[in-house]
Amino acid sequence: MYRFYYDSDEIADNLIRKWKEETHEAFEVAVGLVQKIEELYEKAIVEDSEVEGHTIDVDAALKSTEYKSYINAACELAQVSIEELNDTERMAFFLNVYQCMYIHYFLRMVNEGKVVSSSNSYMSKLKNYAFDYSSKPFYYNIGGHNYDLDDIKQGMFRGNQRKPGSLLRQLSANDEKCKFLPT
Repeated sequence: MYRFYYDSDEIADNLIRKWKEETHEAFEVAVGLVQKIEELYEKAIVEDSEVEGHTIDVDAALKSTEYKSYINAACELAQVSIEELNDTERMAFFLNVYQCMYIHYFLRMVNEGKVVSSSNSYMSKLKNYAFDYSSKPFYYNIGGHNYDLDDIKQGMFRGNQRKPGSLLRQLSANDEKCKFLPT
């Protein structure tokens, strides 16, 4: 059976194409992604009289030109240099990228028909792991390294401290991403 390049498990979710243009500074790329994801989010919000508020039209979002523009811009993350950033700039960079990744992940999960819950209970996590039939993990390639949401949250934001209730740290001691941890 034939699989497209983008559907391969070894391809990060932000690499639908190779970035061949001039690469901007890392922080500038992250700010640009936030602007693009905000445009996408605005496109996806619709009035819903049944719930007296707003809902997100995921189908419209994923078919929009804003989504395509965001995905194309996210390809640049693979080429950025985060070594040049100081600790404060690196933290701001990863905060922006994390926000964008989380919205992209949310749209992907809803599109695949998976339940996305804000509940952090043990049973909800167990249910998500037990019924997760997705063969492709969600991660971005940033500066040549693969980061999933937990790598950024537990590794970069928390200084690679162990997750509550976990015996191991998110990043192993010999992981190259450890050189980007805040000092």
